[in-house]
Amino acid sequence: MDEKQAEAIAAAYRDASVDQEWVTKKDLQLELAPVKSELHMMKWMIGLILGGVVALVLKSFF
Repeated sequence: MDEKQAEAIAAAYRDASVDQEWVTKKDLQLELAPVKSELHMMKWMIGLILGGVVALVLKSFF
């Protein structure tokens, strides 16, 4: 790659990234906290349902 191409790519990248807002780790944690809690609740609900199904199967066969 010659110098002109490298400068053009660098300039395009610089122009594209000037107006961007960067996401921080804290931003991601704040946005994903509700999703994380919902997944945790769903995990417990599925566990309870599976436990109930296993209990019914065991009760019907034993």
